[in-house]
Amino acid sequence: MKKVVFAIRKVKDFDKKISGLGFITDDGTLIQKYKSHNGKDAYRVFPDVEKRCFPIHNKQNEYKGYITMYYQDVPIYNKQQDSYDVRDIEVEYHVWYKTI
Repeated sequence: MKKVVFAIRKVKDFDKKISGLGFITDDGTLIQKYKSHNGKDAYRVFPDVEKRCFPIHNKQNEYKGYITMYYQDVPIYNKQQDSYDVRDIEVEYHVWYKTI
């Protein structure tokens, strides 16, 4: 496992950022431990980060790239019908990390 400093942003909503310390496992998955809104320990998992990120030119131990995550059965609010629709969505993220 490698310890990393990272930043992840949604491609279409670049203002929101997840950043901090995390670990990249032997299979290339980025894992971050955090406290959920109710105070319990939880983990964010981003698979295939190491495979999809490439070294940054003239920067030592820094990498960046894009990953796509697929989420199933996500409730999305429909204003016209004033109800929620359940859909499968895909979200693309821009990833930067530095090994420490």
